[in-house]
Amino acid sequence: MTMSARSYLAPLGGAGPLFIVLVVAGVLQLVHGEKYLLYHVQPNDARGMRVLRQIQMLDHKYQVDFWKEPNHFGDFADIMISSKNALAMEHRFRRANITYDIRVPDVEKLIMRNERTNRTKSRGHGRLHDDPILDSEPDGDHSRVGKLKKAKYSFGDYASYADMMKYMRTIEFYYPNITKIVRLGTTHEGKPIEGMKIGYPITSTDKRAIWIDGNIHAREWASSHTALYFINQLVSGYGKDDTITHYVNSLNFYILPCLNPDGYEYTRSSPNPSVRLWRKNRSPERCKRSLWGGEKCCQGVDLNRNFKFHWAESGSSNEPCSNIYHGDHVFSEPESRAVRDYLNSDELRGKVDGFITLHSYAQLWIYPYSHAQQNYPEDISELRRTARRAINRLQRQYGTEYRMGTGADTLSPASGGSDDWAKSNGIKYVYLVELRPEYELSNGFILHKKELIPTAVETFEGVKVSKLSESGHLVTLWAGSCISLQYRFCSFLSLNLVAFISYVVLFHGFK
Repeated sequence: MTMSARSYLAPLGGAGPLFIVLVVAGVLQLVHGEKYLLYHVQPNDARGMRVLRQIQMLDHKYQVDFWKEPNHFGDFADIMISSKNALAMEHRFRRANITYDIRVPDVEKLIMRNERTNRTKSRGHGRLHDDPILDSEPDGDHSRVGKLKKAKYSFGDYASYADMMKYMRTIEFYYPNITKIVRLGTTHEGKPIEGMKIGYPITSTDKRAIWIDGNIHAREWASSHTALYFINQLVSGYGKDDTITHYVNSLNFYILPCLNPDGYEYTRSSPNPSVRLWRKNRSPERCKRSLWGGEKCCQGVDLNRNFKFHWAESGSSNEPCSNIYHGDHVFSEPESRAVRDYLNSDELRGKVDGFITLHSYAQLWIYPYSHAQQNYPEDISELRRTARRAINRLQRQYGTEYRMGTGADTLSPASGGSDDWAKSNGIKYVYLVELRPEYELSNGFILHKKELIPTAVETFEGVKVSKLSESGHLVTLWAGSCISLQYRFCSFLSLNLVAFISYVVLFHGFK
């Protein structure tokens, strides 16, 4: 039996000199082959925090991937580390009084178990009956059932970007009166950035609008699944549920399931964690020369650091090889420019009341601003009140607990995000929603397929609409209807948490 790295180093007094650690790591690498481990680490003092911040800002140098950053000492980080660097990083942790343990000894095995297993009809997929496209139609409505079957999407599974587009195009073909494909632009690799407009009449451009997007970070697969499920709910409910029908008649929804198709498809190309956990887009290589005259080149920009809001400040890097590289300049990427240009187009400028961007993971409901701690917009009390209602209602379905706050207060400061930019661009209700799992669980971005439907269902149940008090304010979160005294529409939602925000946005935004 091969001796483990830790037992091999024991006679040397634990860590041993760093050069011995590196030599041993290299020898073991030849024996075992490279794999990736997920470490759960906790800085115990200010020095430990500084060390972790340094490691994060130089993640490309240390070849580590921060799944979660520490917010303060006593908080923790999740860091994926290659086995070839693991012993050296453990040595550094110990020197900085950073507590650590290995949560996932082989991330690729986790990927294979949670995402790559063949889908079955076992009880694990029992929640698929919640799919309204096939299962909630009356038996006699053969024409409608036939159309919806043709538009079937494999909810409860991870699909390709081509499958997402096929689903949306099929929906558009059968429901041209309420749906329309919208194209924001194209990626570096020439893929279309497409989404769906839902509203009646579909030709109307003078209604208030809600924007929902997902997968701006390539590895956050659950976000696009949730956005597609929202499309499913709106389309399947229209013409059958009077209140949802009225809702679609009153608003225009713009739902973009995947803003980063190049990156998303790259993450699907291999279960190797260095591929599957890719975060950025796939922009051409950028190079940076070191102080010693060398040059290193890497692909990709973190799209959620590329927007014009305190760009290139906190939580981002000017190193092209960093996971949080903010780009050469603000809006340097076609994907971020596409979002900016469409929201500023004649079709949407001044009409969007809600901007919801879906991410994973952490079970957080984040409102602006995230570039600095304790930095809030003037209407923070309204944003907090709405967020509190949402997470309280969400919890009732499966007991899933969400926290709320700014990204800087709950995670760590990060500038150049799309949500903060949207708020600064005049959109009233802006939220970044971090979906399952909670940040203390070890699977992180590798959400098991069996959790996809429950995640969508709990968000679907996350809001049941509100009643109006005599003063016109939202006062409850319960099933019912509401009437805007100014815009004279009534809407009922039995959708997901995203729909809840969309709904509340309207009423607070119209006061």
